[in-house]
Amino acid sequence: MSSINIARPFSPTIGGMSLDEDHEEINISSFEYNHTINSAKSTTNNRILENYPILKNLLLYKFYEFIKESNLNYDNKFIITTSWITKLEKNQRSQIHLHKNSFYSGVYYFEDEYDSDCGNLCLYNPLTQLSDFDLTPPNFNDFNCPSFEIYPSPRRLILFPSYIQHQIYQNINNKTRYSLAFNIIPIGKYGSEDSSYDIKWVT
Repeated sequence: MSSINIARPFSPTIGGMSLDEDHEEINISSFEYNHTINSAKSTTNNRILENYPILKNLLLYKFYEFIKESNLNYDNKFIITTSWITKLEKNQRSQIHLHKNSFYSGVYYFEDEYDSDCGNLCLYNPLTQLSDFDLTPPNFNDFNCPSFEIYPSPRRLILFPSYIQHQIYQNINNKTRYSLAFNIIPIGKYGSEDSSYDIKWVT
């Protein structure tokens, strides 16, 4: 029997890592939050990392490391655009959403402790929406699962393409759960011919 060569191109590239480096302590009591009912709250200021330059530079540096280690091999320059704190009180969750006007998104769990079932991050498989058939395999793996669940842990950084729909599951603990989220875009010149773009054209 001849061997079968398997290739899995076009898969979304998701990264996870721990931050061991020192950075500013995030003062969660200094922020104002949007008012919502039974849903996660976010800071009214959506550029909070401008007040934490060491952490901002560290997160961007980790993104460049992620590009290199994952073999994405982009040689563009990138910047962090928006950034905000997500506050999840008991019985709250977030809606399913994605981030427009962004290339990659990140979540940083900056607290010293996260209780179990405090609200896991769920990423939904974007390829599921492209199929006309609703098939359920007997066993799920990284290539056929409809969703991918991530458990918060202290100083853990998660990076994923911004087009991926995601949500925070319900926090069933009494302790309020906090995390930092941010978006990244390329800068400089990219694309080609009539589909090229240079940020200098608008600055």
